[in-house]
Amino acid sequence: MQDTLNLQVGSAAIFDMTMTLPAGLLPGGRFDIDPSGSPLPAGVTLTQQGLLAVSGAASGGIAAGVVFAYTEP
Repeated sequence: MQDTLNLQVGSAAIFDMTMTLPAGLLPGGRFDIDPSGSPLPAGVTLTQQGLLAVSGAASGGIAAGVVFAYTEP
C-alpha cells in the first residue's frame, strides 16, 4: 500500500500514526521505519506503538522517501 503523509508540525509535537492505519488491520501491532526508504530526520523518532515525535532538536525541512512499516499482532 502506498500513501503519502503530509505532516507539518512544530517542535515538541507528537503525531499518533495509528490514526493512519487502513480499516481492517488489527490494532496493537508494531510500527517501524522500513529500511527500503529514507531514515527519519534528526530529532524525529517513531515508537513501536506508533507515536511520531518531533523534539526541539529537529530542524525545519522536508523528509521525503520515508517508508513506515506496520506489523499486525
